[in-house]
Amino acid sequence: DHLQLSTPATLSVADAVTLIGMTGFQNGGASLVIADTLPHLLSLGGITLTHNDAVLRGTSIGLSGDATGTAANLVSLGALPQGASFLRNGHALVLADTGSRIAGYTPSGGVAPTGYVMVGDATLTAAQATLLAARTVDLDGNALTIADGVTALLDSANAAGEAIATTLRLNGNATVSVAQAGLLFAMPTFNTGGYALTISGSASGLIGLGSTAKQFATTLALAAGETVDVTTVTALAQFGFKFDRAGHTLTVQDTASRLVTLDDFEIPLVAAQVLAT
Repeated sequence: DHLQLSTPATLSVADAVTLIGMTGFQNGGASLVIADTLPHLLSLGGITLTHNDAVLRGTSIGLSGDATGTAANLVSLGALPQGASFLRNGHALVLADTGSRIAGYTPSGGVAPTGYVMVGDATLTAAQATLLAARTVDLDGNALTIADGVTALLDSANAAGEAIATTLRLNGNATVSVAQAGLLFAMPTFNTGGYALTISGSASGLIGLGSTAKQFATTLALAAGETVDVTTVTALAQFGFKFDRAGHTLTVQDTASRLVTLDDFEIPLVAAQVLAT
């Protein structure tokens, strides 16, 4: 005896497995489609029929209602023998997972989420955060920290990711120019993350830094040898232990009346005093 459908049918995973697994079932009649919840569809990966297993593997599948799954769930769904035929059937398919797993997920075939929700706080690179922004990920009230190098933090290509971040910080010790420091500290959510930040520049550039940059920099270093006046040396001395000549020569050139005003904190900063003509 043979069994065939007389009219198209949409069955749950359990009913489809029962029907297709019958010894006499033949897939020559009306079409058969499986529609079920995401967990039930995923269970197909562990089912092997004694009879008509190839028919089950070739049967189209889809959702019977809105669904939420992890990145691993959606990867498994796409990897099913029936995965290429998957349809949402008009239902929502939301990927809810950690920030790093959302960033690492690549939609495959018909298994494309209609939305993304980040589960828990996350620390990502600037590029990963930008990918989340492109996918319009719902942070669901969770904190998103971007931890990256200076180049990545200042890359305009990552602006969208930085716009949705709670905090921007360094991911290691860094040396930046005065201009880079100005851009970093202009970001309202930026901090060093506890790492050492050296700002390297000319004496006038270091003196002209904003108060926040001066406060949070670990070291304010000369980028090259210079000849400056007493006023400049006095300003550099105000940096205290943060100021570093970084192996460069600092010469002070000024009038005699001003040179004699150099004190015990300022004199050690200079290699030579030159009388201005």
